[in-house]
Amino acid sequence: MNMIIEEIRKQIRKSNKSRYQISQDTGIDQAALSRIMNGGSCKVETADILFKYFGIELFQKKQIKKG
Repeated sequence: MNMIIEEIRKQIRKSNKSRYQISQDTGIDQAALSRIMNGGSCKVETADILFKYFGIELFQKKQIKKG
């Protein structure tokens, strides 16, 4: 989950949008955005909304079986 939250932080910084604007666009509380930006955690639902907002998709890596 840490990699996911770090990616969200990166996207928020890269967007040059205020937390207020992102909050208005997504419906996510500004306090939750502040918590994320300050190193805190977030709910899976919040992460999903932000990934969709920034146009990011998550994929699970397939494990290669040895043997």
